[in-house]
Amino acid sequence: AGFSSKVAEYAAAPQRESSLRLYQSHWKSFCSWCDERDTDPATASVHDIADFLVYLFEVRKLAPRTIANYRTAIASTLGSIDDVPISIHPCLSQLIKSFKISRPVQRPRVPEWDLSKVLRRLRSSDFEPPKWETVQDKTRCTWKTIFLLALASSSRRGELQALSRDPRD
Repeated sequence: AGFSSKVAEYAAAPQRESSLRLYQSHWKSFCSWCDERDTDPATASVHDIADFLVYLFEVRKLAPRTIANYRTAIASTLGSIDDVPISIHPCLSQLIKSFKISRPVQRPRVPEWDLSKVLRRLRSSDFEPPKWETVQDKTRCTWKTIFLLALASSSRRGELQALSRDPRD
């Protein structure tokens, strides 16, 4: 197209190698699914791709984002169907939107804990009075000290990690 060799080099390799490996894996999965149905993956229809995406959602229980990655992998190989790019095909886009509504992203919740419960535990016979008879006793006392220091200093996690004696830190 008249671009310099440097531009052509970058334009020819827009994906990272890890993305290419992932796409290859997704494409193989699609090919296996097509083989089980006596369908040629190279000539798959939008209906075939939609059925595959539903299979990923219902049978394999994959997350909507992961299913969207499968669609992208298929699109990177097939390109378009009936002059409509697979990556933006309205039917497939609606299908993925439906998956997102049916199975919204679950944000991991921070574990809830009760400070008074923890402090009561630290006052229990496991920790009080301090014992120095075994390694386990010393470890308990060390953890109690670290926890109380962290609580008293109101430090952020990164600041507490800076207290590490590990030479790699």
